[in-house]
Amino acid sequence: IGAPLQHDTETISVDNDNFSAAYDACKYLIEHGHKQIGYIGLDSSLAFSARRKQGYQMALLEHDLALTAGHCMEFDPTDEQKVQALHDMLTQKNRPTALLVVDDLLALAINQLCRQFGLHVPEDVSIVSFNNSVFAKLSIPSLTSVDIHARQLGIEAALQAINHLETPDLTPSKVIVPYSLVERDSVKTL
Repeated sequence: IGAPLQHDTETISVDNDNFSAAYDACKYLIEHGHKQIGYIGLDSSLAFSARRKQGYQMALLEHDLALTAGHCMEFDPTDEQKVQALHDMLTQKNRPTALLVVDDLLALAINQLCRQFGLHVPEDVSIVSFNNSVFAKLSIPSLTSVDIHARQLGIEAALQAINHLETPDLTPSKVIVPYSLVERDSVKTL
């Protein structure tokens, strides 16, 4: 599951179109009036995180919005320097009004940190995240999240493995599972 890092044409893979998912999520924020949009990702060596960052960047470029270097960061909530950098980003004069966050769990940590910084979601900063996990549904406010249809990813991966075990000479396949945006309470219209 996920994009192969090497031997792309020789590897069976099941994934989402992470670039398009992030592009669409960022476009959703733009359509809700946000012009200063930040991106909070994980290590860019992770293929899904890198592709989501690229989709975010393309959405901003295609909508003639600034790619502000300080509004895009790889984040670890256990790293005090990263927490300070997030604080600085969210409390500056020209701060983002919305964040695209690479994962629901990371978005929950960001939501909690926002409260510590005296900010409220979505009143002060809107958040869209990824995975549509149970945490997105149960958080306060509930998170607007891109549903990557994790169950379907697993089903497709199992089907591909079975097909290739039964017929070993099959050409390696790539299956792209569709995604959908689940709107909840974490985005404010400006």
